[in-house]
Amino acid sequence: MRKTMEWLLTMRAEVPGLTEVLLADGGESTYEEIISMAMISKAMQGDVAAYNAIKATVGQTDKTEEDLEEQKIRTDRAKRARDQEVGNVDSGEENIQSFLRAINPTKEDLEDLFGEGEDDAEETEETGEV
Repeated sequence: MRKTMEWLLTMRAEVPGLTEVLLADGGESTYEEIISMAMISKAMQGDVAAYNAIKATVGQTDKTEEDLEEQKIRTDRAKRARDQEVGNVDSGEENIQSFLRAINPTKEDLEDLFGEGEDDAEETEETGEV
């Protein structure tokens, strides 16, 4: 159905008065162009639904940059939570994995960190004049 709709929208159509304008401005007078012009005409007459449809079509939004960034952060968090829930922890996000290892270190991690059996911190502490 999608293929058919895309094909139909690209077919040429004749609308008296509009076809000439579209062709003069480099258009082809397709159904897609005619429908778009009808939406613009409605929006020019104050039809808010047509105005909003045009905005959505061209990718404009009422959201601020901060709103969009917050939405992106929430989406990323939800994706990470879902990945962890289903066991997909190898999602290429090394920072998250490092953080999780830091929260729940293994015995080997702790030994590497604190150097068990190595120099005593009191013996190696520098005591110079401050």
